[in-house]
Amino acid sequence: MNFFKVKPTCSVEDNKYDVWTEIKKTKVKTKVSLYFLNCYSISYFGLSSVIYFFNKKLGILFFIISALIGISRIYCGLHWPSDILVGAVVGVFVGWLFVRLLKKASV
Repeated sequence: MNFFKVKPTCSVEDNKYDVWTEIKKTKVKTKVSLYFLNCYSISYFGLSSVIYFFNKKLGILFFIISALIGISRIYCGLHWPSDILVGAVVGVFVGWLFVRLLKKASV
C-alpha cells in the first residue's frame, strides 16, 4: 500500500531533492520509496495469529519471531515503527478473520 510516507532512509534533507518532484517521475525508478504498511508484518503476524488459534505455544513462538522481523526492519532503516505496528495490527485482524471464517465454514 502506498500512503505517501517517505521511508526513514530516504529523507529529503539527506538526498537534497524534492519528494513531490520524484513522485511525478513514475516511470523512473528512484531512491524515494513511499508506503505506509509493511507487508512483512501483515503476513507474519497474520500467520502467527492463525497458528496461535490452533496451537498456543507455537503461536507465541511465531509472534516472537514476527516481532523480531519487524524490529530488524526498523533497525535496518526500511520502515518506521508505525509501519510495523499498523502492519502487525492489520495482520492479526486478518488472521483472526481467517480463523473465524474457517470455523464458520466448517460448522
